[in-house]
Amino acid sequence: MSVDGGPRSDEFDDSGQETITYERDTHELPSRSVVRAVAATTGRDPAKMNPLCDAVDPDALNGLVQPASEERANARVTFQFNGCTVAVYGDGRTVVSTSGID
Repeated sequence: MSVDGGPRSDEFDDSGQETITYERDTHELPSRSVVRAVAATTGRDPAKMNPLCDAVDPDALNGLVQPASEERANARVTFQFNGCTVAVYGDGRTVVSTSGID
């Protein structure tokens, strides 16, 4: 998992062809958006996916990027979850990359 607010050094391309961007609802927790976004992207039932806590601490994730704001706009947490690369941004976006998924 990486957390940053500066230049992107992890080579994650959040604008690539194999990425899907979700805008979180105002009151939606970032951790919930990750589960929903990955489930929708992969077509899997969230109840049958590995738990989010196996990839990242949901409370820590929520604390880092919630609430979405201009102050946190450059904040980003990137990690692997159920075969996807996920980037959660402080500006309210959750980006899922499916590259490498069969």
